[in-house]
Amino acid sequence: VVTPPQIPPFPPEAAEAIKRAAGDARHWEDFASLAPMDEAGAATDDDDETVITKTYPLDADAAFVFRGTKGDITVEGWDKESAQVRVTKRGGSAEERRAPRVLVGMRGERLVLASAARGEGPVEVSYEIKLPRSLRQLEINADESEVKLAGMKGSVVVDVKQGTLEFVDVTGKTLGKLIKGRTKVAFPGAAPDGTQEFTVMSGNVEVDLAASMNADVKAETMDGDVEADSSLGLKLVKPELTGQGAGR
Repeated sequence: VVTPPQIPPFPPEAAEAIKRAAGDARHWEDFASLAPMDEAGAATDDDDETVITKTYPLDADAAFVFRGTKGDITVEGWDKESAQVRVTKRGGSAEERRAPRVLVGMRGERLVLASAARGEGPVEVSYEIKLPRSLRQLEINADESEVKLAGMKGSVVVDVKQGTLEFVDVTGKTLGKLIKGRTKVAFPGAAPDGTQEFTVMSGNVEVDLAASMNADVKAETMDGDVEADSSLGLKLVKPELTGQGAGR
């Protein structure tokens, strides 16, 4: 188990760059107390890939927060009281891969992972994260990302401007917000324990329900169609003039 390092704050010019990447004051407070992730012992699988794997203590009563601008994120629930974070940097030279720094730190009972990298240059950064499946809260905020979540039971909030969101067996209270892209939700097993809401300003939302699941479903669209598999027994109502459709 690795404890987040305690090192001096960033120089003022670096802190200002991170603050600009954070976007607003709410996100800046998460960045402000973080330190660069220790990359000692990082594995280089080949000439253009660097992999950093760290483990942090985290019990189910805590929270995990990701703040970033660009980079794909995969989160999987597991039965351990810890968080495993695997950061993969692909492309460019070894020196170029050191440039996009990943920040980490504890804020109260929240483990915060953040990156100010804006996706410029030859290096792409992705994140594979394992968390206690009953974690109290998971929050992800990114500008451009493909986010995949599986096997989480606690509260989940995902807010992405552009990309794709995928939720598989995410059964707690969930809010997925996407401006442009596609959201896919699947419940192959247990039904959700809490209310779940998914919004896309420009794109699609697809929900797969198990045949035996008992759930209330509501779908609305301002410009588009609502479709439901006939085997689900859902009744579609499309009011005239409003441009909205609802299935229940």
